[in-house]
Amino acid sequence: MMQRTEVAGATRSRVLAAIRAASDPVDVDRLAADLGLHPNTVRFHTAALEEGGLVQRHEVASGQRGRPRAVFEPTAAGARSGERNYQLLAGILVDHLRETAADPIPEAVAAGRAWARRSFTEAERPRGRRSTTTALLDLFSDMGFDPEPRPAIRPREVVLRNCPFRADVETHQDLICAVHRGILDGLAEAAASSGTSQSRYVLEPLVTPNRCLVRFSPPSTTS
Repeated sequence: MMQRTEVAGATRSRVLAAIRAASDPVDVDRLAADLGLHPNTVRFHTAALEEGGLVQRHEVASGQRGRPRAVFEPTAAGARSGERNYQLLAGILVDHLRETAADPIPEAVAAGRAWARRSFTEAERPRGRRSTTTALLDLFSDMGFDPEPRPAIRPREVVLRNCPFRADVETHQDLICAVHRGILDGLAEAAASSGTSQSRYVLEPLVTPNRCLVRFSPPSTTS
């Protein structure tokens, strides 16, 4: 699974790099020829890049019968190149919090709570009213926690099979887990204020060396 993900990421980076390097919007057939890939593989990656906001798709007349030809060019976000080091940024912010806050744990909880309340409110607009359980799973999935609800229907707990901040947990577990507790608190508070749920959530960090657990009661209402 990890190997497949790494391969997909490397290929997608090549496709994005080729779109960036093209002097004009480029189509799938040209990308496939330049990169030595099957056109369907290129279509898969251009669709993912488009969904991620890194490339934009245009339809141009082919001059022949049939559907217009799809071409791609980078968006403003996709045109930016260079290495990104979010782990470094996270480490800087966590170190600053630890050194400047009289009691950094409540501050970390408050940061997670505020972020979750905003995220829950924003997510409700495009997706409509959802149960808090669904919102929780969507949020953790978007963050990269690879959540597994147990049981799958009306779950009572969620196993977090991956920690996207694992490198920082090694040295800042107390603050990282405090942020996660705040996220759960904020999600529950936002859901309660919207009338969606009265659920409570409890984070159990690192129940195994690589997994955390979220326990909760089923939402009182569902959508």
